[in-house]
Amino acid sequence: MREPVVDHHGAQYHLEGTVLEPKPSRQPTVWMGGFVIRRDTEAEARAELDRVLDVRSSPDAYASYQDFIAGSQLESRVSLEEYSVSNRGLRAGLVGTPERITERIQAYERAGAGLMLLQFSPQREEMARFGEQVISGYPRERGQRSRIRSARRAPAG
Repeated sequence: MREPVVDHHGAQYHLEGTVLEPKPSRQPTVWMGGFVIRRDTEAEARAELDRVLDVRSSPDAYASYQDFIAGSQLESRVSLEEYSVSNRGLRAGLVGTPERITERIQAYERAGAGLMLLQFSPQREEMARFGEQVISGYPRERGQRSRIRSARRAPAG
């Protein structure tokens, strides 16, 4: 965003010699969300992903997909898997072992993500496992833990 001229060729946009003015005074915080499937092995994570994506096993979920397709004005047809992934927040790719999920989160951080809103199912159990197996092993900057504690104890208002 601070470069004088930007060229970008992505899936959605192609920019040649694009200028952003005025330049932002600071880098904006990027927020993103995603659904986490954390398992001990990649095979277990893939099996759970396959189970989640199987909307045909639920008449209500499959009917929702059919309604979406019937009412869609998209130029291309959305596959059943694409529909399942986008509706459940799985496009973030936070599926796999704790190490794999940590790698994905770090990649999003490097790309500019500053806040991640994560979903889990079942919520309580998977969030606890995520804390124990992903957050606890996440590389921290020196002194980060004390800043977190201080922020929690600060009085509201």
